[in-house]
Amino acid sequence: MVENNNQEPVVVQIPDMSLAKCAKVSLTPEDDVMSFMHNWAKSRGLSDAGQRNFGFDVPVSPEQNSKGLRGYAYWIQVPPDTKGDQDVVVEPFTGASYISLRLSKPFRNPFEIIPQGWQNLSRFIETKQLKVACCAPGDCLEEVIGEGEEADMLIYIKLAETDSSPR
Repeated sequence: MVENNNQEPVVVQIPDMSLAKCAKVSLTPEDDVMSFMHNWAKSRGLSDAGQRNFGFDVPVSPEQNSKGLRGYAYWIQVPPDTKGDQDVVVEPFTGASYISLRLSKPFRNPFEIIPQGWQNLSRFIETKQLKVACCAPGDCLEEVIGEGEEADMLIYIKLAETDSSPR
């Protein structure tokens, strides 16, 4: 069972913002793309203080999967006038309502706690008969709050425009 401080999932609004976006495929795609993106932002004089960062799994080919490769996309909030390059796309993000669950210290056992959190959130959505968006990039997001093994994670699933609150 995932620790979540006995919190129920809640509806939150993620606001409009500009995001720098990149995805990587590797044995450790989360680490690789996050490191790349933070270095990219730093090289442009962008501070990550107070900026939001989101990630999510991306599909890989059967051949890549057979080699143990996985894919992960990472988005960093940037000022609206930020320019992308050949490796990073900067685009506006249209805010929306999401159902969210906080996972306490998931990095202590990430390959168990994080998938279990997604299952718990999905079960809540099914039980409450919520309508969710599916399956565009950004419909399911992960946001780390804090650093290292003591960090928490917020997981989000975008609600369909016709559904904005649990019953």
